[in-house]
Amino acid sequence: MSGEYRQRLLSIVDALAQPENAQRRAAVKAILEKFGVPYTVQQGEAVPERGQFVLFSRAPEEEKAVPVENIVVSFQPGQTPRRVLGAHYDTHEGSTGANDNASGAGVLLALAGELAQRGDAPAVDIVFFDGEETGRAGSKYYLSQLAEGAASAMVNLDVCGYGDTLCVRARKRVDALGPFLDKKRLAAHAGQAVCYLPESDDVTFTKGHVPALSVAMMPRWDTAIIASMRDYTGVFSALGLPPELRDQLARMEVMSTLHGGSRDKVSFLSQTALETVYDYLLDALYAPVKRRSLLQKLFP
Repeated sequence: MSGEYRQRLLSIVDALAQPENAQRRAAVKAILEKFGVPYTVQQGEAVPERGQFVLFSRAPEEEKAVPVENIVVSFQPGQTPRRVLGAHYDTHEGSTGANDNASGAGVLLALAGELAQRGDAPAVDIVFFDGEETGRAGSKYYLSQLAEGAASAMVNLDVCGYGDTLCVRARKRVDALGPFLDKKRLAAHAGQAVCYLPESDDVTFTKGHVPALSVAMMPRWDTAIIASMRDYTGVFSALGLPPELRDQLARMEVMSTLHGGSRDKVSFLSQTALETVYDYLLDALYAPVKRRSLLQKLFP
């Protein structure tokens, strides 16, 4: 595999892992310019997403739009439909956001450099979203500007720098996501399909009727907790998870890398974990998209 950008993954993440979002935004642009990758800046306003539904809540406060600034890299921009690869670059207040989500944005920066260098990239938008931590306003604005039918699927990266197991979750299987869900490909990249991953910008696309896939890394023992949630993910999708499962989630090791946790530092992240996600994406992007038969759609 080409190694020029792959080898830089951890140093890219280190450059992004800054406490102020303006600094992170500037770092994304600077790295793309250093790699010689053209990009566009998408500025606008969107209303942040509300929290989960709560019974007997008070009357909602007036919705107010907030400014956002997404950064978009397009390969074969005239071709549709196209896949969208996204990662938010903003961070939670008070955190350097190393794993959440300089890791995901860093993987996409390296991937953008690789695709630009190859010159034969498939039709794809790589998007660095603003505002995920405060209600996904960036991805909402991006989707509002996208022509209907322009996106065949979305792949979202969030929390990709810690652990030994690649985890993916798709709420709906479609042909465009087939290479990312192929069981042999997942196994080759230490991956598995899981029943739950925390909500991120993928939810914006799902609500907008664009099939979405979530990608994350975590220690293998954390995936056992995820597996225990299988019976709850449908029943509690509107009301949220029951308290006992929330407690289990809070005890997952990967949670210590988020939002000011004890491992919320670049020094705790792994070049190997970042490479796992990078290699998986590159492999899946260049794999042919196969149309499934009716039987395969009925019994995936």
